[in-house]
Amino acid sequence: DKTAPVCTACRTCPANTYKTSACTWNTNTGCTGCPSPSLSNEGSTSLSNCYCPANYYGYFGTEAGVPNSCTVCPANSNSLQNTNFKEGCLCNAGYYKSMSGTVYLDFTCVLCPAGSSSVPKVGGYDNVYDCTCVLGYFGYAGGPCTACPNGKFGNSSKLPYNYDNSSCAACPPGKAGAGGSGYATEAAGCVACLSP
Repeated sequence: DKTAPVCTACRTCPANTYKTSACTWNTNTGCTGCPSPSLSNEGSTSLSNCYCPANYYGYFGTEAGVPNSCTVCPANSNSLQNTNFKEGCLCNAGYYKSMSGTVYLDFTCVLCPAGSSSVPKVGGYDNVYDCTCVLGYFGYAGGPCTACPNGKFGNSSKLPYNYDNSSCAACPPGKAGAGGSGYATEAAGCVACLSP
C-alpha cells in the first residue's frame, strides 16, 4: 500500500522575516530574515515589506538602485520607524539642522546657542533661527540670548516674544535676587529678604 502524503498548513513568515519561496505539498513556506537591523510584520511576503527601526532611515525592494539597508540618523537626531530618507531624521530638541557641503540634504544637528532651544521640525529647512530664547533669557531667534539679571526672572507672559529685557520681571517687594542670572521662575530667582 502506498500511503498518501500528509499535508500541513502553510506557515506564515514570522515578524522580521519575509517569504522567499512558496509552500508546496512537501516543503513549507521559505522565510528569510530582513537585513539587520530592519524589521517586518508577521506575514510579510517580499523584501520590500522590510522597514527600518526608529532612529534609522532606508528602504528595501528588488528594483535597481534600492539601498536595501538602514543607515543610522545623524548624531543628535531621531526618526520614527519606517523612515525612508535622511530628511525624515529630525534634530532633537535644543539642536538645529545645519546644511553642510554641497550634497543635497547633507546635514548635521548643531547645539542651539546658549540660552535658547528648539523643537523638532519636519523637513530640511531648519536653521539657527529655529532656536528661540528660553524663559529667563531674552533676545532674537538665533541668538545671542541674554540672561535675565540677578533680581529678575523670566516673564512667561512675554513668550514667545521675549526679545528685550521687558521679558524679565523684577522680584516682588519683600524678595531679592537669589544671585546668579537666567532664572525662569520667581521661585528659583527670588528669595525672601531677611528681617532686620
